[in-house]
Amino acid sequence: MSRMLLTTLGTVLGLLLASACRPAEAPLPTQVAPPVSKELPSKPQADWQQKWDNTLAEAKKEGTVSLYAISIWGPGLRTSLIAAFKAKYGIDLEFTPLAAGELSARVQTEQRAGLYLADVFGAGATNFLLQYKPDGIVGRIQPMLMLPEVLDPKAWAGGELFDYDKEDHMSISMLRVVGRTIVYNKDLVREDEISSYKDLLKPRFKGQVTMINPLDPAAGTVVPNHLARVYGWDEGIGFFRELMTKQEPVIFSDARLHTETVARGKYAVMLGGSGQYKADFITAGAPLAIKIPAEGDYVTTSFGAVAVAARPPHPNAAAIFVNWLLTKEGQSVFAKGAGGPSRRLDASTEGVNPIFIPSPGEKMHVQSVEFDSRTPRVIEAVKGILAEAGK
Repeated sequence: MSRMLLTTLGTVLGLLLASACRPAEAPLPTQVAPPVSKELPSKPQADWQQKWDNTLAEAKKEGTVSLYAISIWGPGLRTSLIAAFKAKYGIDLEFTPLAAGELSARVQTEQRAGLYLADVFGAGATNFLLQYKPDGIVGRIQPMLMLPEVLDPKAWAGGELFDYDKEDHMSISMLRVVGRTIVYNKDLVREDEISSYKDLLKPRFKGQVTMINPLDPAAGTVVPNHLARVYGWDEGIGFFRELMTKQEPVIFSDARLHTETVARGKYAVMLGGSGQYKADFITAGAPLAIKIPAEGDYVTTSFGAVAVAARPPHPNAAAIFVNWLLTKEGQSVFAKGAGGPSRRLDASTEGVNPIFIPSPGEKMHVQSVEFDSRTPRVIEAVKGILAEAGK
Protein backbone atom coordinates (compact mmCIF):
# COMPACT_ATOMS: atom_id res chain seq x y z
CA MET A 1 0.00 0.00 0.00
CA SER A 2 1.44 3.38 -1.00
CA ARG A 3 2.35 6.09 1.49
CA MET A 4 -0.13 8.47 -0.19
CA LEU A 5 -2.96 5.93 0.23
CA LEU A 6 -2.05 5.33 3.88
CA THR A 7 -2.02 9.06 4.49
CA THR A 8 -5.40 9.47 2.82
CA LEU A 9 -6.96 6.62 4.81
CA GLY A 10 -5.53 8.04 8.01
CA THR A 11 -7.00 11.46 7.26
CA VAL A 12 -10.44 10.03 6.53
CA LEU A 13 -10.42 7.87 9.69
CA GLY A 14 -9.34 10.89 11.72
CA LEU A 15 -12.17 12.98 10.31
CA LEU A 16 -14.71 10.23 11.02
CA LEU A 17 -13.49 9.80 14.60
CA ALA A 18 -13.60 13.54 15.16
CA SER A 19 -17.09 13.61 13.73
CA ALA A 20 -18.26 10.91 16.15
CA CYS A 21 -16.79 12.76 19.10
CA ARG A 22 -17.78 16.30 18.22
CA PRO A 23 -20.05 18.19 20.64
CA ALA A 24 -23.67 19.01 19.90
CA GLU A 25 -24.30 21.88 17.52
CA ALA A 26 -23.89 25.33 19.03
CA PRO A 27 -26.96 27.57 19.16
CA LEU A 28 -27.44 30.34 16.67
CA PRO A 29 -26.29 33.79 17.80
CA THR A 30 -28.48 34.99 20.63
CA GLN A 31 -31.53 36.82 19.25
CA VAL A 32 -29.81 37.40 15.91
CA ALA A 33 -32.58 36.19 13.62
CA PRO A 34 -32.30 36.18 9.81
CA PRO A 35 -33.96 39.30 8.38
CA VAL A 36 -37.07 39.10 6.25
CA SER A 37 -35.49 41.02 3.36
CA LYS A 38 -32.00 41.65 2.05
CA GLU A 39 -32.27 45.37 2.72
CA LEU A 40 -30.12 46.75 5.49
CA PRO A 41 -32.06 48.54 8.21
CA SER A 42 -32.00 52.32 7.87
CA LYS A 43 -30.76 52.50 11.46
CA PRO A 44 -29.79 49.97 14.15
CA GLN A 45 -32.69 48.43 16.02
CA ALA A 46 -33.41 49.99 19.40
CA ASP A 47 -32.68 46.74 21.23
CA TRP A 48 -29.24 46.29 19.67
CA GLN A 49 -27.45 46.73 23.02
CA GLN A 50 -29.43 43.94 24.66
CA LYS A 51 -28.90 41.74 21.64
CA TRP A 52 -25.17 42.50 21.72
CA ASP A 53 -24.87 41.81 25.46
CA ASN A 54 -26.67 38.49 25.16
CA THR A 55 -24.62 37.43 22.14
CA LEU A 56 -21.36 38.40 23.88
CA ALA A 57 -22.30 36.35 26.95
CA GLU A 58 -22.91 33.28 24.77
CA ALA A 59 -19.76 33.98 22.76
CA LYS A 60 -17.62 33.90 25.90
CA LYS A 61 -19.08 30.48 26.70
CA GLU A 62 -18.09 29.28 23.22
CA GLY A 63 -14.65 30.82 23.79
CA THR A 64 -13.29 30.50 20.25
CA VAL A 65 -13.66 31.77 16.70
CA SER A 66 -12.23 29.64 13.88
CA LEU A 67 -11.09 31.73 10.92
CA TYR A 68 -10.03 30.11 7.64
CA ALA A 69 -8.11 32.67 5.61
CA ILE A 70 -6.09 32.65 2.42
CA SER A 71 -2.36 32.60 3.05
CA ILE A 72 -1.79 36.22 2.06
CA TRP A 73 -3.40 37.05 5.39
CA GLY A 74 0.18 36.78 6.62
CA PRO A 75 1.70 36.13 10.05
CA GLY A 76 1.81 39.80 11.02
CA LEU A 77 -1.86 40.34 10.24
CA ARG A 78 -2.90 37.13 11.95
CA THR A 79 -0.88 37.88 15.08
CA SER A 80 -2.24 41.40 15.44
CA LEU A 81 -5.87 40.31 15.02
CA ILE A 82 -5.48 37.44 17.49
CA ALA A 83 -3.93 39.70 20.15
CA ALA A 84 -6.38 42.59 19.73
CA PHE A 85 -9.51 40.43 19.73
CA LYS A 86 -8.35 38.41 22.73
CA ALA A 87 -7.53 41.58 24.67
CA LYS A 88 -10.92 43.08 23.85
CA TYR A 89 -13.21 40.16 24.60
CA GLY A 90 -11.16 37.31 26.08
CA ILE A 91 -12.14 35.10 23.13
CA ASP A 92 -9.56 33.08 21.21
CA LEU A 93 -9.18 33.60 17.48
CA GLU A 94 -7.80 30.53 15.73
CA PHE A 95 -6.41 30.91 12.21
CA THR A 96 -6.13 28.23 9.54
CA PRO A 97 -4.14 29.68 6.58
CA LEU A 98 -4.87 28.03 3.23
CA ALA A 99 -4.15 28.63 -0.43
CA ALA A 100 -7.02 30.47 -2.10
CA GLY A 101 -7.81 27.50 -4.35
CA GLU A 102 -7.73 25.03 -1.45
CA LEU A 103 -9.96 26.76 1.07
CA SER A 104 -13.32 25.73 -0.36
CA ALA A 105 -12.19 22.15 -1.03
CA ARG A 106 -10.96 21.85 2.56
CA VAL A 107 -14.30 23.00 3.95
CA GLN A 108 -16.29 20.72 1.65
CA THR A 109 -14.15 17.72 2.64
CA GLU A 110 -14.76 18.48 6.31
CA GLN A 111 -18.48 18.88 5.79
CA ARG A 112 -18.77 15.58 3.93
CA ALA A 113 -17.30 13.99 7.06
CA GLY A 114 -19.90 15.77 9.17
CA LEU A 115 -17.48 18.37 10.49
CA TYR A 116 -18.29 22.08 10.62
CA LEU A 117 -15.06 23.67 11.83
CA ALA A 118 -14.88 27.10 10.22
CA ASP A 119 -16.78 30.12 11.55
CA VAL A 120 -15.42 32.94 9.39
CA PHE A 121 -13.58 33.18 6.07
CA GLY A 122 -10.99 35.76 5.00
CA ALA A 123 -10.16 36.08 1.30
CA GLY A 124 -10.54 38.35 -1.71
CA ALA A 125 -13.94 39.56 -2.84
CA THR A 126 -13.32 37.78 -6.13
CA ASN A 127 -12.69 34.48 -4.33
CA PHE A 128 -16.11 34.71 -2.73
CA LEU A 129 -17.83 35.73 -5.96
CA LEU A 130 -16.32 33.16 -8.30
CA GLN A 131 -15.83 30.16 -6.02
CA TYR A 132 -16.83 30.21 -2.38
CA LYS A 133 -20.41 31.44 -2.87
CA PRO A 134 -21.12 29.04 -5.76
CA ASP A 135 -19.63 26.21 -3.68
CA GLY A 136 -22.17 26.93 -0.95
CA ILE A 137 -19.75 27.24 1.97
CA VAL A 138 -20.66 30.81 2.97
CA GLY A 139 -23.83 32.16 4.56
CA ARG A 140 -25.25 35.67 4.81
CA ILE A 141 -23.24 37.92 7.08
CA GLN A 142 -25.92 40.60 7.37
CA PRO A 143 -27.97 38.90 10.13
CA MET A 144 -24.94 38.98 12.43
CA LEU A 145 -24.40 42.74 12.19
CA MET A 146 -25.57 44.70 15.23
CA LEU A 147 -23.27 47.59 16.14
CA PRO A 148 -24.47 51.05 15.07
CA GLU A 149 -20.98 52.12 14.00
CA VAL A 150 -20.79 49.11 11.68
CA LEU A 151 -24.20 49.67 10.11
CA ASP A 152 -23.67 53.41 9.59
CA PRO A 153 -23.28 53.83 5.81
CA LYS A 154 -21.46 57.14 6.25
CA ALA A 155 -18.57 55.28 7.87
CA TRP A 156 -17.75 53.48 4.62
CA ALA A 157 -16.24 54.66 1.34
CA GLY A 158 -18.94 54.90 -1.26
CA GLY A 159 -21.59 55.46 1.41
CA GLU A 160 -22.54 51.80 1.74
CA LEU A 161 -21.41 48.81 3.78
CA PHE A 162 -22.02 46.28 1.02
CA ASP A 163 -20.28 48.01 -1.87
CA TYR A 164 -19.31 44.79 -3.67
CA ASP A 165 -21.77 42.04 -2.78
CA LYS A 166 -24.76 44.36 -3.07
CA GLU A 167 -27.25 41.66 -3.93
CA ASP A 168 -26.68 38.74 -1.56
CA HIS A 169 -24.93 40.45 1.38
CA MET A 170 -22.70 37.41 1.93
CA SER A 171 -19.31 39.13 2.02
CA ILE A 172 -17.97 42.55 2.95
CA SER A 173 -14.91 44.10 1.33
CA MET A 174 -12.69 45.86 3.84
CA LEU A 175 -9.75 47.23 1.83
CA ARG A 176 -9.65 50.02 -0.75
CA VAL A 177 -6.17 49.83 -2.27
CA VAL A 178 -5.13 51.88 -5.29
CA GLY A 179 -3.39 49.46 -7.65
CA ARG A 180 -0.90 52.02 -9.04
CA THR A 181 -1.16 50.53 -12.50
CA ILE A 182 1.73 52.56 -13.96
CA VAL A 183 5.10 52.67 -12.18
CA TYR A 184 8.28 53.86 -13.93
CA ASN A 185 12.00 54.12 -13.31
CA LYS A 186 12.85 57.78 -12.66
CA ASP A 187 16.36 57.33 -14.05
CA LEU A 188 14.94 56.29 -17.42
CA VAL A 189 11.67 58.19 -17.76
CA ARG A 190 10.83 61.85 -17.15
CA GLU A 191 7.70 62.54 -15.13
CA ASP A 192 6.09 64.46 -18.00
CA GLU A 193 6.56 61.65 -20.54
CA ILE A 194 3.53 59.73 -19.33
CA SER A 195 0.14 61.23 -18.56
CA SER A 196 -2.12 58.60 -20.12
CA TYR A 197 -2.07 54.84 -20.64
CA LYS A 198 -1.86 55.53 -24.37
CA ASP A 199 1.48 57.29 -23.92
CA LEU A 200 2.91 53.80 -23.55
CA LEU A 201 2.45 53.48 -27.33
CA LYS A 202 5.21 56.02 -27.94
CA PRO A 203 8.06 54.51 -29.99
CA ARG A 204 10.59 55.12 -27.20
CA PHE A 205 8.73 52.62 -24.97
CA LYS A 206 8.94 49.75 -27.43
CA GLY A 207 10.42 46.78 -25.57
CA GLN A 208 10.48 48.82 -22.34
CA VAL A 209 7.02 48.06 -20.91
CA THR A 210 6.62 45.07 -18.60
CA MET A 211 3.56 43.27 -17.30
CA ILE A 212 2.41 40.12 -15.56
CA ASN A 213 1.12 37.35 -17.85
CA PRO A 214 -2.24 38.80 -18.97
CA LEU A 215 -3.77 35.31 -18.87
CA ASP A 216 -3.16 35.06 -15.13
CA PRO A 217 -6.78 35.22 -13.88
CA ALA A 218 -5.75 36.91 -10.64
CA ALA A 219 -3.06 39.53 -11.28
CA GLY A 220 -2.66 39.44 -15.06
CA THR A 221 -6.17 40.04 -16.36
CA VAL A 222 -6.55 43.17 -14.24
CA VAL A 223 -4.73 45.35 -16.81
CA PRO A 224 -6.75 44.48 -19.95
CA ASN A 225 -9.94 44.38 -17.89
CA HIS A 226 -9.22 47.82 -16.43
CA LEU A 227 -8.49 49.23 -19.88
CA ALA A 228 -11.78 47.81 -21.16
CA ARG A 229 -13.59 49.60 -18.35
CA VAL A 230 -11.69 52.87 -18.79
CA TYR A 231 -12.20 53.15 -22.55
CA GLY A 232 -15.12 50.82 -23.21
CA TRP A 233 -14.75 47.28 -24.50
CA ASP A 234 -13.87 47.88 -28.15
CA GLU A 235 -11.47 50.76 -27.61
CA GLY A 236 -9.89 49.26 -24.48
CA ILE A 237 -9.25 45.83 -25.97
CA GLY A 238 -8.14 47.51 -29.21
CA PHE A 239 -5.58 49.55 -27.29
CA PHE A 240 -4.36 46.45 -25.48
CA ARG A 241 -4.00 44.67 -28.84
CA GLU A 242 -1.93 47.56 -30.19
CA LEU A 243 0.24 47.54 -27.08
CA MET A 244 0.89 43.82 -27.35
CA THR A 245 1.48 43.64 -31.10
CA LYS A 246 3.49 46.85 -31.65
CA GLN A 247 5.32 47.56 -28.39
CA GLU A 248 6.68 44.07 -27.67
CA PRO A 249 6.07 44.24 -23.90
CA VAL A 250 8.08 41.93 -21.65
CA ILE A 251 5.87 39.43 -19.84
CA PHE A 252 6.67 37.99 -16.41
CA SER A 253 5.11 35.27 -14.29
CA ASP A 254 7.16 36.15 -11.18
CA ALA A 255 5.69 39.28 -9.54
CA ARG A 256 8.83 40.18 -7.60
CA LEU A 257 11.07 39.84 -10.65
CA HIS A 258 8.60 41.95 -12.62
CA THR A 259 9.15 44.80 -10.14
CA GLU A 260 12.87 44.28 -9.61
CA THR A 261 13.79 44.51 -13.30
CA VAL A 262 12.25 47.98 -13.51
CA ALA A 263 13.68 49.01 -10.13
CA ARG A 264 17.16 48.07 -11.38
CA GLY A 265 16.71 49.88 -14.68
CA LYS A 266 16.63 46.93 -17.05
CA TYR A 267 13.23 48.12 -18.27
CA ALA A 268 11.55 51.52 -17.98
CA VAL A 269 7.88 50.96 -17.08
CA MET A 270 5.81 48.35 -15.31
CA LEU A 271 2.12 48.01 -16.06
CA GLY A 272 0.10 46.31 -13.33
CA GLY A 273 1.83 43.85 -11.02
CA SER A 274 2.12 43.46 -7.26
CA GLY A 275 1.37 46.57 -5.25
CA GLN A 276 3.22 45.21 -2.25
CA TYR A 277 6.47 44.70 -4.18
CA LYS A 278 6.17 48.21 -5.60
CA ALA A 279 5.79 49.57 -2.07
CA ASP A 280 8.69 47.47 -0.78
CA PHE A 281 11.11 48.64 -3.47
CA ILE A 282 10.07 52.29 -3.16
CA THR A 283 10.48 52.12 0.62
CA ALA A 284 13.93 50.59 0.12
CA GLY A 285 14.96 53.59 -1.99
CA ALA A 286 14.64 52.21 -5.53
CA PRO A 287 14.22 54.93 -8.21
CA LEU A 288 10.59 54.06 -8.83
CA ALA A 289 7.73 56.55 -9.12
CA ILE A 290 4.00 56.08 -9.49
CA LYS A 291 2.02 57.76 -12.24
CA ILE A 292 -1.60 58.77 -11.80
CA PRO A 293 -3.01 58.49 -15.33
CA ALA A 294 -5.61 60.97 -16.56
CA GLU A 295 -8.07 58.14 -17.17
CA GLY A 296 -7.93 57.07 -13.52
CA ASP A 297 -6.38 54.19 -11.63
CA TYR A 298 -7.71 50.82 -10.55
CA VAL A 299 -8.87 50.35 -6.95
CA THR A 300 -8.98 46.83 -5.58
CA THR A 301 -10.38 45.18 -2.48
CA SER A 302 -7.30 42.95 -2.79
CA PHE A 303 -7.41 40.05 -0.30
CA GLY A 304 -9.47 42.00 2.23
CA ALA A 305 -12.98 40.59 2.30
CA VAL A 306 -14.73 38.70 5.08
CA ALA A 307 -17.66 36.27 5.16
CA VAL A 308 -19.18 33.80 7.59
CA ALA A 309 -19.67 30.07 7.22
CA ALA A 310 -23.10 28.78 6.26
CA ARG A 311 -23.09 26.72 9.46
CA PRO A 312 -20.62 28.18 11.97
CA PRO A 313 -19.76 26.00 15.00
CA HIS A 314 -19.35 29.08 17.22
CA PRO A 315 -22.09 31.39 15.86
CA ASN A 316 -22.15 33.82 18.76
CA ALA A 317 -18.37 34.24 18.89
CA ALA A 318 -18.37 34.58 15.08
CA ALA A 319 -20.95 37.38 15.36
CA ILE A 320 -18.87 39.23 17.95
CA PHE A 321 -15.74 38.87 15.81
CA VAL A 322 -17.20 40.13 12.52
CA ASN A 323 -18.85 43.08 14.27
CA TRP A 324 -15.61 44.02 16.03
CA LEU A 325 -13.59 43.54 12.83
CA LEU A 326 -15.80 46.09 11.06
CA THR A 327 -15.53 48.75 13.76
CA LYS A 328 -13.05 51.62 13.63
CA GLU A 329 -10.84 49.74 16.08
CA GLY A 330 -10.98 46.45 14.20
CA GLN A 331 -10.39 48.05 10.82
CA SER A 332 -7.43 50.03 12.15
CA VAL A 333 -5.84 46.78 13.33
CA PHE A 334 -6.68 45.05 10.05
CA ALA A 335 -5.41 47.85 7.80
CA LYS A 336 -2.09 48.10 9.61
CA GLY A 337 -1.56 44.35 9.48
CA ALA A 338 -2.65 44.13 5.85
CA GLY A 339 -0.59 47.13 4.76
CA GLY A 340 -3.46 48.70 2.84
CA PRO A 341 -6.04 51.37 3.66
CA SER A 342 -9.41 50.31 5.01
CA ARG A 343 -12.63 51.12 3.22
CA ARG A 344 -13.81 52.38 6.59
CA LEU A 345 -13.25 56.13 6.46
CA ASP A 346 -12.39 56.66 10.14
CA ALA A 347 -9.90 53.78 10.38
CA SER A 348 -6.28 54.65 11.07
CA THR A 349 -3.77 54.65 8.20
CA GLU A 350 -0.83 54.02 10.52
CA GLY A 351 1.46 51.44 8.96
CA VAL A 352 -0.11 51.82 5.50
CA ASN A 353 2.21 52.80 2.65
CA PRO A 354 1.06 56.19 1.29
CA ILE A 355 1.24 55.01 -2.32
CA PHE A 356 -1.88 52.91 -1.71
CA ILE A 357 -3.92 55.84 -0.38
CA PRO A 358 -5.88 57.80 -3.01
CA SER A 359 -4.79 61.38 -3.62
CA PRO A 360 -7.42 64.11 -3.10
CA GLY A 361 -9.60 64.37 -6.18
CA GLU A 362 -7.96 61.37 -7.86
CA LYS A 363 -10.15 59.59 -10.40
CA MET A 364 -10.60 55.96 -9.44
CA HIS A 365 -12.29 52.87 -10.86
CA VAL A 366 -13.32 50.63 -7.97
CA GLN A 367 -13.39 46.86 -8.30
CA SER A 368 -16.94 45.59 -8.79
CA VAL A 369 -18.90 42.41 -9.43
CA GLU A 370 -19.36 43.55 -13.03
CA PHE A 371 -15.60 43.99 -13.41
CA ASP A 372 -14.78 40.52 -12.05
CA SER A 373 -17.60 38.83 -13.93
CA ARG A 374 -16.08 40.10 -17.20
CA THR A 375 -12.85 38.18 -16.55
CA PRO A 376 -13.70 35.07 -18.66
CA ARG A 377 -14.49 37.31 -21.65
CA VAL A 378 -11.24 39.20 -21.13
CA ILE A 379 -9.26 35.96 -21.04
CA GLU A 380 -10.73 34.82 -24.36
CA ALA A 381 -9.90 38.17 -25.96
CA VAL A 382 -6.34 38.11 -24.58
CA LYS A 383 -5.76 34.59 -25.93
CA GLY A 384 -6.47 35.83 -29.42
CA ILE A 385 -4.28 38.91 -28.97
CA LEU A 386 -1.34 36.86 -27.68
CA ALA A 387 -1.66 34.50 -30.63
CA GLU A 388 -1.67 37.47 -32.97
CA ALA A 389 1.40 38.90 -31.24
CA GLY A 390 3.20 35.54 -31.42
CA LYS A 391 3.45 35.21 -27.63
